Amino acid sequence: MKRDKKARIMIIGLAVIILLQSVNVYASAGNSSSDITITTETDVFTKEPQNVEWPMPAKEPYGKSAILMEPDTGAILYSKNPDEKLYPASITKILTGLLAVENLNLSDTITITREMTDSVPSDAAKQGILPGEVITVKDCIYSLMLRSNADMAVALAYAVAGSEEAFAKMMTERAKSIGAENTNFVNSTGLHDANHFTTARDMALITKEAISNPTFSAIWGTEEYTMSATNMEESFTIWNRHDMLVSGRANYYQYAIGGKTGYTDEAGRTLVTCASKDGMKLISVIMFSTNELVFSDTKELLNYGFNSFKKLTINGNDGRFGQNAGTGFSIVSTIYGKKGTLLTIGAGSVVIPKDVNLSQMGYSLDMSIEDTGRGEMARLTYLNGEEALGEATIYMSAVLSEDKTVISSLEKKEDKADKTDLNTVFSINIYYIAGGVAAILVIILVIRIMVKVTKRRRIGRKYYTK
Repeated sequence: MKRDKKARIMIIGLAVIILLQSVNVYASAGNSSSDITITTETDVFTKEPQNVEWPMPAKEPYGKSAILMEPDTGAILYSKNPDEKLYPASITKILTGLLAVENLNLSDTITITREMTDSVPSDAAKQGILPGEVITVKDCIYSLMLRSNADMAVALAYAVAGSEEAFAKMMTERAKSIGAENTNFVNSTGLHDANHFTTARDMALITKEAISNPTFSAIWGTEEYTMSATNMEESFTIWNRHDMLVSGRANYYQYAIGGKTGYTDEAGRTLVTCASKDGMKLISVIMFSTNELVFSDTKELLNYGFNSFKKLTINGNDGRFGQNAGTGFSIVSTIYGKKGTLLTIGAGSVVIPKDVNLSQMGYSLDMSIEDTGRGEMARLTYLNGEEALGEATIYMSAVLSEDKTVISSLEKKEDKADKTDLNTVFSINIYYIAGGVAAILVIILVIRIMVKVTKRRRIGRKYYTK
């Protein structure tokens, strides 16, 4: 019974969407085609973009792999070999720092052991902590993120997991939990190991997760920090090694708010940078580059992102889903005494080119979304090829409380309409009727398809329950 009701909801919802879009097309362009592709096997409906040309950087970054991501939506604005497995070097420490923040208290202390210091190669970047020295977790993390000190990475690994090997397993598991499937870390430092690798896409995902933690975000964007005195060392000041974060340096970038450098002979120069401008953040990752080009390429990539794209809330910016009262399909509810539309869009943002309207963008609608009683009808995802640019949930506005289904609410309105002047229930703009009539043929086809799908599912259930 629930499945039958879900099928009816999907039919009504899809019919509404196609009708609204066909009407809008008629009104604006005189074109009766909705350009909607229907995949009944997966309950996914897609629409191709209209006259959208994706902007590209003036030049390709030199690095072997690069990516530019907007972290709130996860939108990939540019990529070059984003899934090629490469050595990360010290940008590994972004995940080291995140795990330390998540598992330790900043006020806790770590007593340095001989085992910790002996496991760090002599040529690695180090602060020079000594066995028996007691240092706070907070100072360890600042030293790790600002100066990339490997001895601090090892100390934090032992404090969290008891050994660097156990900590490395935690790192890989944490990476996979956020979708970084092509990452395998075997140490906390990023020092070279043939089995220690990641990708530009995975590093963007790891960074996206890290900056969602306010403590981590505040630490890695610090220009300078004063280390506390220990039982073996006086207080002293450290500066961030990421030149784009330090004012007065040649590569300083005024919009940079955090980042991490990396280098080994095998990894080349790696760089992760986060910047914010006009309410939009961007994450840039460049891997296997050079000292001469990694900073300039990062600046150009970030400028390209800020100059070419805009971030919008989805609700209210795309009239194809009944959000614009000008569609002429507003409802006056004689039951609840308020005016609304057939569909509403939940919270969500999208990043698109600055010279493009949201109604031009292609999208997919996943109609298999679970209805929890709030009228969830579909998951709307805007696309650039296969890359998602932002998403939101579409709801049937007829559901006004959690104990009313879409069907029962609509039926209630129909019953009430029998006793009421039709004009108080539906306000239809006559200029859209031509488009609506044309769309009815499409709706009939959709209903027939969905009825067949529903019957096929019923037959399947009967067969398998015998």
